[in-house]
Amino acid sequence: MIKNQFKKFAPLMLNCVDASTQDTKVYISISPQRSGQHLIIRWLCENIADVVHFNHCYFYRRNLSYHLTPINGRRVIYRGGKIDDNLWPGREKLDCNNIRKLSFQNMLFSMEDVALSNNFVKRIVNVRENIHSIVILRDPYNWLASTMKKDGNSKKLLEKKKSCYIQYLEQALGEKDYLKKNITTINYNKFLIETAYREGLCNDMNIHLSQRAEESLQDIPTFGGGSSFSGHDADIKLIESVFLRWKSYKNDSLYRGLIDDERLVSLTDAYFGEFPYRQEIRNTLQC
Repeated sequence: MIKNQFKKFAPLMLNCVDASTQDTKVYISISPQRSGQHLIIRWLCENIADVVHFNHCYFYRRNLSYHLTPINGRRVIYRGGKIDDNLWPGREKLDCNNIRKLSFQNMLFSMEDVALSNNFVKRIVNVRENIHSIVILRDPYNWLASTMKKDGNSKKLLEKKKSCYIQYLEQALGEKDYLKKNITTINYNKFLIETAYREGLCNDMNIHLSQRAEESLQDIPTFGGGSSFSGHDADIKLIESVFLRWKSYKNDSLYRGLIDDERLVSLTDAYFGEFPYRQEIRNTLQC
């Protein structure tokens, strides 16, 4: 009880951010794992150009406060057309002093599979004024198939992930405002295949769409694995493979049980609308 009360009011801090970086623009991305977030974050960082990305962050207690910090100390610097990736040095070896000395104009913290209803999550996105929050979503049929391939068949774990996923959809559609602020939502399905959609994202976020960022879409993400594609219409086979992950699990009873959710399907149709193979999914899965 006391511990829960302490966590409710404990100070929250962004790792490597202090008074010397008060003018730094901060981005916080929140997404399910296996939702294309690493590719999108790489693309965003290439567009922002002068930014340090703190990968896969969680809330780490230090004395009486909690710091949003990368779980394995991983940070990636984008500056001057170059990328400096420190890989996984461990949380305690994160070079915050050096990062502060480099005086970045922007910082991006990414979180995965966290509930938007979590008190820490709701508070951290509002811990300072110049924070831009981003929610990244992939359609549930391919997201769940990719998740099960990576994480296995733990029903308890998958139900927990689905619960978070539904919250992301509710936030994206404005049905519930967990974060109490305006956010940018990124539809991975559209991001993959529509150049105009990516241009619109840049306009909405007031960042410049760079050729370097577009070219980065040809690279295989090095964080959590994933597919490589250029985002152009020519890559039909690779894009199709992204939208056909669900077929590997169409006869899996656990998969079908998780997908057969009226609330999930309703939110999915409202947010994603039609996308490649959506009608075939309806016919096959009856949802």
